[in-house]
Amino acid sequence: MSEIAEESREIEALRARVRALEEREAALREELAHERRIKELCPFIVYFFDLIEQRNVYANRSFAATLGYGEEEIRAMGDEVLVRTMHPEDLTTLGAYTERLGAAADGEFITVEYRVLRRDGTIRWCKSIEQVYSREPDGRVRLVLGFVRDVTEEREAAAERIALERSMLAMSTPLVPIAEGVVAMPLVGRIDGARAQQILEVLLEGITSQQAIVAILDITGVKVVDAEVADGLLKAAQAADLLGAEVVLTGIRPEVAQTIVDIGADMRKVVARSTLAAGIAHALRRTGKR
Repeated sequence: MSEIAEESREIEALRARVRALEEREAALREELAHERRIKELCPFIVYFFDLIEQRNVYANRSFAATLGYGEEEIRAMGDEVLVRTMHPEDLTTLGAYTERLGAAADGEFITVEYRVLRRDGTIRWCKSIEQVYSREPDGRVRLVLGFVRDVTEEREAAAERIALERSMLAMSTPLVPIAEGVVAMPLVGRIDGARAQQILEVLLEGITSQQAIVAILDITGVKVVDAEVADGLLKAAQAADLLGAEVVLTGIRPEVAQTIVDIGADMRKVVARSTLAAGIAHALRRTGKR
């Protein structure tokens, strides 16, 4: 009886292990099914790329959708899909990017932005984020896991924002014709590096277009004139001198004068006047106007 009981216990234990394995297998199948569904439903491109054999191993549906092709068309392109769909001007970056991936450390993210040509001929910007997924025994990178998303709208929004900022800067640095050969630029508010560059560009363009021989920079409305601002204004004056125009700096307050002295600025190319009116009077005398 004891032998039969022992065999029964062993059989039951074996059945229990089989049930456990079956349950684990079912759980793994369900997990893999969820994983595949997530990849397929993901709005980003998810793919695996064999770096050694230079071929695509897997890409989800978003790959074809982003490029505007059908899935069968993408499969028909095979390993040439990237070369055939990437913008020709961006193909030169592909080799250097592949080298970066081959030298990447585990866990390191490698990013690149490039243009793709959709089936309808439109151009889209994509951003790719990739990292090492597996290596060969000798350490070479085998599989790369990548995520790609369309960033066209983001880039367009950024370009519009930059254009708007430049437009606002241009509005904040108006160049006003005073008389023949005389222009004035009344400056108001804060001057940072970007605005100093805008001042320089507008000033030089205005001197050339107006054929000005005197340009007045009025800083009465500039609340803070530090060493960086003073240096930017003096560089504008030096550039104007190269175009044959004299710069008159007006609205100089005592603390501004002290700042200019402290930085040791060379004022030989600049005429300084305390008020805008005094600067205009000097310019009219300089040009022989009344």
